[in-house]
Amino acid sequence: FQWSDSDEDTMSGKGYEEIWQGWNDLTNSAADAGVTRLIVDIIGNGGGNVDLGYALASFMYPDAQWADFSNTYDMVYSEAMDVYWNEVQPFFTSGLSDALGGTYSNATMLANEDPTMLVSKLNKTVGFLGALAEVNGDSSVSSAYETTKLILMSVQLRDPVSISVEEMTLLLNTITGLAGGSSPGQLNYFTFTGSSVPVPVELQRGGVTANYTSQFVFLQPNAFELSHIRNMEMEHPYQFNQYIVLADGNDVGSTANTFMTTVNEYSKSNPDPNLRLVSYGGSGKREDSAVSQFSGGFVGFADLSTLYVPDFLLIILASWFDGTPAGGKVDEILAAYDTTIPNPSYYNFMAPRFPVSEIYSAKTGQNSIPLEYVDQVPDNYIRQWPTSTSFSSPADLPGLYDLAAEYFDDQTMDIGEGEQPSDPANKASPSGSSDTPGASPASTAKPSSSTAINNFSLLHVLLGGCVYLLALL
Repeated sequence: FQWSDSDEDTMSGKGYEEIWQGWNDLTNSAADAGVTRLIVDIIGNGGGNVDLGYALASFMYPDAQWADFSNTYDMVYSEAMDVYWNEVQPFFTSGLSDALGGTYSNATMLANEDPTMLVSKLNKTVGFLGALAEVNGDSSVSSAYETTKLILMSVQLRDPVSISVEEMTLLLNTITGLAGGSSPGQLNYFTFTGSSVPVPVELQRGGVTANYTSQFVFLQPNAFELSHIRNMEMEHPYQFNQYIVLADGNDVGSTANTFMTTVNEYSKSNPDPNLRLVSYGGSGKREDSAVSQFSGGFVGFADLSTLYVPDFLLIILASWFDGTPAGGKVDEILAAYDTTIPNPSYYNFMAPRFPVSEIYSAKTGQNSIPLEYVDQVPDNYIRQWPTSTSFSSPADLPGLYDLAAEYFDDQTMDIGEGEQPSDPANKASPSGSSDTPGASPASTAKPSSSTAINNFSLLHVLLGGCVYLLALL
């Protein structure tokens, strides 16, 4: 069962309904075959759609509640955020209307005093929005551009040239409405846990104190509840009683890490179904061989065009209300916001991509350290180092799955303390040399046996691709 339209280790190209149906088909097939154990393979999985990562976790643990999976996030709090949320956003929401006396009638009368200037201002507005649509690429900006062009055409067809109150209201609501989706960090898309908007929280990272945003959640409660109801509509939602999450850490992270961490933490306090993390390869030491290489959270592009949207909109409004009290307020906010926006690098032909947020465990929240600083040691470790483990080159997968399946009934939990757990697969070193007669490197691993196939099913999970902002994950 593959969550991808290609041979890549990604979670791209499929939506929730498709993966819901895929999981339902998988559990039905498992029920028909009497299969109750599942290996979840995230080898080489670099992340992807965060929502689908959480969806997979909810499929595996259908009784989990939103609070169990509601990992929290934050990001560095910037000066641009501060000005946006305290000055720009309130002004676009109600400040302009308040400055104009609660109605756009006066603004309409002012605009109609000079028909030539009215057309000039509309042309400038169309030009600004057209340029912004070209650079930003957001459909809402393109829609605003088209709306403003229609208003301009309507105004020019009148004799004498004039704009109606309805057209002025539509124009100004269109302009101010664009600012709501253009906050620094795109934080308007998330729900904050302790405040309605992000506020600065002083935290220390690596001995350096800085302001971060208040916590927000990616997984929305209402959406989770709807998916929970859908999950219980499956014919066999409780088909599996044991899971193994398998990977070697290389290139595994982002959404794949968020998924792995979420199910692993939940399973520790809810051990039915039982779940174990199994890694392989690496240095030959369990403590050096995490299943995932880099953390969740999400990444984004240094898209300065998003930051410049409010800037452009304020410039447009400044041209409309120059010399009025409303124009004075616009100038004041524009000056404050414009100084917080960095200039683009002249030599960059595309925006760089970098980690945007940190992620915290749903169990501990922001009072703990972010998960990227947590060393998650696997429960079990296979010292062999297979290399043909991708969709396009799967030769080593059957033997690797056989070795991993030997840990289904291993309940040793004290990893790194006391005696080492029994590792039936630890018979060969990464180079293939053996401490035990008969041991072999992964390239000659034994083929998948009928006994193993009868005891576990196989899911090659695809959590890759990029989401937003994130890619994600």
